[in-house]
Amino acid sequence: MSLAESEKAAPPTAAAPAGLRWYHKLVGMLLVILCFEVGIFLIAYPWSQYWNSNYFSWLSPGWRELWINPFFRAGVSGLGGEN
Repeated sequence: MSLAESEKAAPPTAAAPAGLRWYHKLVGMLLVILCFEVGIFLIAYPWSQYWNSNYFSWLSPGWRELWINPFFRAGVSGLGGEN
């Protein structure tokens, strides 16, 4: 098989993908900002005064003890620090 025949037999290659468009970059930046804000919220909110006075803290006495436990609050804050 000659070189010309092997070139004819080769399947066509796909075209190179287009570069990132402006809206791809915008969506990426918005996602970064959203993750940053959620992380800051999860770090700060468990230690604020509003943490004890929400719906979930009054569901049951057992849940209330877990909810005000400093180790539970630190765990929630740790989730925010992972971002």
